[in-house]
Amino acid sequence: MEYRVDFIWRIAGSIINTLVLMAFWTSILSSGLGNKNYTVYTLSIYYLVIGFTNIFVSFQGQQAAHEIWDGSLSAELMKPYNFFVKYFLRPFPERLIALLVFIVFLKIINFSLDPVTFILWILTLFAGLILYFFSFLAINGLAFWFSRVHGFGALFLNLGGLLSGYLIPLDMLPLAWANFAKYLPFQFLAYVPAKTLLGEYSNWQITQRIILALAWAAFFALIARIVWNKGLRSYDSSGR
Repeated sequence: MEYRVDFIWRIAGSIINTLVLMAFWTSILSSGLGNKNYTVYTLSIYYLVIGFTNIFVSFQGQQAAHEIWDGSLSAELMKPYNFFVKYFLRPFPERLIALLVFIVFLKIINFSLDPVTFILWILTLFAGLILYFFSFLAINGLAFWFSRVHGFGALFLNLGGLLSGYLIPLDMLPLAWANFAKYLPFQFLAYVPAKTLLGEYSNWQITQRIILALAWAAFFALIARIVWNKGLRSYDSSGR
């Protein structure tokens, strides 16, 4: 019951946030601002997609950090599997259920989607998932030295909120900000999957963005490896 309620509550929270943002931007569209970029329909689809993307790519905050603090990481180190793989795979059933539900929802509202765009959209989701996972590991690894890593995670997510397209679509930002955001990793947490599903990128543009996401994932993987290797060398198995 505890796990089911947690799963349902997190989905409900994401839906509520999405509906609030949809209502906010729909009101703005009715005033005439942003009409050249979106209609009420396309903006609604945009926020539905990013609401789902948030469920699909996110990891539970300080899960790995807590295992460092309370010493339970010691047991993980002794088991015959890679505990990083465990962190990645443990929430996978939830992600697949959310994906299936969202696909059924798209069918119910008769949202047209050609097979190639659908496959590329799935690839953008997994590219964002991998990127987010390694950033999660890098931030949580700071728990080897800091008693709390919430501030680091909050900084990352707050920057992401502005530069991912979650709060404001990137094409509604000033041009300089929008161009800057297109080179950052945050766009893969919201904007890129949404625009891909809306069919506003060519196949080559989507491929370029997937390559960029994987490049950022490789960067965060390197940072996470350095942080964890240094941290494990000084780790006290009794916890912090």
